[in-house]
Amino acid sequence: MSTAHKLGHSEFGSRDLYALYLRHFKIPPDTFREINGHFIACLAMDGTEATDEEIKTLAADLMQAGCVYICCWGLDSERVHNLIDQEDLVLHPSGPWNMTTWQNDVPLAEALWFSINSAWPDPQFEESTHAVVGISFKNPEWSDQVSEAFANPTGFFQPVHKS
Repeated sequence: MSTAHKLGHSEFGSRDLYALYLRHFKIPPDTFREINGHFIACLAMDGTEATDEEIKTLAADLMQAGCVYICCWGLDSERVHNLIDQEDLVLHPSGPWNMTTWQNDVPLAEALWFSINSAWPDPQFEESTHAVVGISFKNPEWSDQVSEAFANPTGFFQPVHKS
């Protein structure tokens, strides 16, 4: 699928949940056409497979489409995070900037939970952020997990966060 598809809704933050699976590190045009306003993205990717230029282009495409918070998950996610921050400074030298996080030491389910329940954009974008998009790159198993989590977040995350 090359267009983000709505799968569910999270009452927390009143955000619609979308999934996107890509076989490459490029965002096709009109990928986020169904999303009104700004959005949060959770990137599930193996950063060791992407060049610096691919990551910077990906970051620019996301930000220009309305992404205001990017959660990075997977191998080399710290590098991915740092390159996204560098691109954000190029695009928005005076701010406001994208919020970014990286997680490479937790299961994907934890990163997805974080993107829905803990990722909060810059105050300037709070009122206009109505969606979270889980984007998996080159890994159908990650895509399946994103789809399952975003279609039924309450049921999916219940076993993840039992005390």
